[in-house]
Amino acid sequence: MRLSLSGSLAAAVLLLIGTSAAAVPQFTPTATSRLHTLGSGQPGAEWNTGGLLANGEIDYDSGTGRLTIEAELDVLNYYDPGTACPTDVGSNCAFNYGTNLDITLEADLHSIDVTPLGGGDALIEINFESTGGTDLTLVDPTDLSTLLTAEWQAGTFASTVTTGLTVSAFYLGGSVFGDPQVTGVFGDMAGSYASLFGPLSGNFGLSISEAFDFSPSIDAIAATIIGTGSLPDFTAEGEGQVFRTETGQFVPEPATWLLMVTSAAGLFLAGRRR
Repeated sequence: MRLSLSGSLAAAVLLLIGTSAAAVPQFTPTATSRLHTLGSGQPGAEWNTGGLLANGEIDYDSGTGRLTIEAELDVLNYYDPGTACPTDVGSNCAFNYGTNLDITLEADLHSIDVTPLGGGDALIEINFESTGGTDLTLVDPTDLSTLLTAEWQAGTFASTVTTGLTVSAFYLGGSVFGDPQVTGVFGDMAGSYASLFGPLSGNFGLSISEAFDFSPSIDAIAATIIGTGSLPDFTAEGEGQVFRTETGQFVPEPATWLLMVTSAAGLFLAGRRR
């Protein structure tokens, strides 16, 4: 995923103790700091693939059934009741990282559902689940500290059950029509950044706002799914944001408060680069 984000770069923070110097996280959230929600009208924590791998930041391997996203977090947008940006709507604090944080996101293919609509058209739903371990890691490369970890979790979003991550797209007239929708649930959140998601740490949303440079093309991927029932190898790039989710938008399976989700609109893969 590729994104050039605006904003000045902040220097990494050093903590000096005696004669030694030890790096600490570039941003340390207070107990009341919260990421913005998707419905706030404010941006969330902005992330992108940052050119880590040429045309391979989003990668799917059909041999292992594993989807891997390697990205960077550039700007943290949040609000804090104890500061000059006290509310979720209309008051935005921002932290521009001096060295972008590293994000790795993984998911394993669970199932593919194709619903024929007639005339060669179809609704495609691709379902992913946990890799069986940590599926999300957020690392500060200045000191290699792990700031956030989480795992995919099955749940129900807007009456639709997801195994962890679901991608839905309409294939009409030989092309993917509109914006594929992505819905996901995370659980078992841990790390110093977990508090950004609320008192019951764990609510999380990932919005892929633009995906592009698909190889093969996104239309060819869809045609292969319809023709063979399988997801082929592909790579792509893109950009997106991380959001805190408002309470009650997901019903977990099994029940737990530790969820990472999106707003009622779901997670969106909002268009491919034309």
